[in-house]
Amino acid sequence: MEEFWRSILTGEKPAVPMSQIRTFFAKFPSRERCECCNIPFTEHNVFNFSLWSKRSNVSPHFCKKCKDFAKSHIGGAEVCMTMLFADIRGSTQKVLHQLEIEESALELKGKSKAHKVYIGSMSC
Repeated sequence: MEEFWRSILTGEKPAVPMSQIRTFFAKFPSRERCECCNIPFTEHNVFNFSLWSKRSNVSPHFCKKCKDFAKSHIGGAEVCMTMLFADIRGSTQKVLHQLEIEESALELKGKSKAHKVYIGSMSC
């Protein structure tokens, strides 16, 4: 069972062609999709995926078919992963400062226009 899951998680000779399935379902527009197979969750059965595209009652992120598949193939595998975490110190303060600058610029622009209108109205 470990080899089965290793093949799915690494994409090496998978027993289930997940990349092809995900690519196929990506062609159909939808805001929400199954995190595993990428099938669109639709309110109305537009694509005739009614048997497949029902959400799992366990998690709203997965369809019923993927949940049933995982339940019938209990197991897992240890796989190597590389992850990158980006920690940008002070980014929140920089964004807030930038917003203050933009807001000040808009305020000045508005005051300038108001001043021109006021000065223009006095010349009459």
